[in-house]
Amino acid sequence: MTSDRLFDEGAALERTQMAWVRTALGVMATSAIAVRLMLDEPTWLAAGVALVGGCSAAALLLAGQRRYRVVHDALSASNGTEPGARVATSAVRGATAAVILLSILLGVSAAL
Repeated sequence: MTSDRLFDEGAALERTQMAWVRTALGVMATSAIAVRLMLDEPTWLAAGVALVGGCSAAALLLAGQRRYRVVHDALSASNGTEPGARVATSAVRGATAAVILLSILLGVSAAL
């Protein structure tokens, strides 16, 4: 059983987890707004934007939760020193690639 105690007064680990959630919500909201603005566009494009945005948001939520759990468990098992911060790098790269793809799709659709 793991302890849920805070490892520092500033609750940095918990604040980082909340930042991951806020980022995922922002990606979802931006995707929803983009889909709403594209109601006159082809249906496949709006579906693609919704799919890319939803998958990116889900990846960010999962990566943030995984990072929190790994770091929390490592801090619980150690003397309080923080482990490496490269836990969710692949998820961040994937989400960045998805946002770039979304931007390209929106640019192509605006050109049509």
